[in-house]
Amino acid sequence: MRKKLAKILYKMKDVTQLLNMTVYTVRHYTDSGLVPNVKRDENGNRLFDETALNWLKAAQFLRGCGLSVAEVHHYFTLCQRGPATIQERAAIIQAAQAATTRRLAALQQQVAVLDDRAQHYQAIIAGTTQDDSNPEDWDPRKLC
Repeated sequence: MRKKLAKILYKMKDVTQLLNMTVYTVRHYTDSGLVPNVKRDENGNRLFDETALNWLKAAQFLRGCGLSVAEVHHYFTLCQRGPATIQERAAIIQAAQAATTRRLAALQQQVAVLDDRAQHYQAIIAGTTQDDSNPEDWDPRKLC
């Protein structure tokens, strides 16, 4: 017979440190229904078990991917409904993947422009080119 381990319950302060989230964010996520069955102590303070931490981590990740709180809530609702929602959940993840890929391409373009600007500054500092580093002198074709 397997011995059931006691569940560890984390207080708000522990959760904010473990997940690097603000108290405001954790409260907002729990109040928005992103964490099912939030437990509370005798004083009404939120208590989090490992399952609750997983919901918070998933919310944090999906928000970082650009989903709104409402979109994350919808996705989590679908997750709780089970396998019948797999197609819709897959579509949400694929849309987030496409949006993230577009943001990545934009960031790569920004890095390329910054690399160019940094090299240009080095040439100015070395005295091999004139100082045309103010934005009014930038070539707008290089910023796109």
